[in-house]
Amino acid sequence: MRRQAEAAVTEPSTVVANWVFECLHPEQMTFVQTRLFELLQLDSIHAVVLPGSQQLVTPEQPFLTLGED
Repeated sequence: MRRQAEAAVTEPSTVVANWVFECLHPEQMTFVQTRLFELLQLDSIHAVVLPGSQQLVTPEQPFLTLGED
């Protein structure tokens, strides 16, 4: 369940966004997929997944893998 979402343009070609998700059974989730590439002309998304990983999301692989360091 998404609990919070924010987005802002910080520079002409930079969008900063954050989402907070809460899940009753996080052990059952393996990835989160995004449809932002369908909405915006983006080459890639640099994502920080707490508690401590970073991932590059691309139109060819539009998802964040969860539970991996």
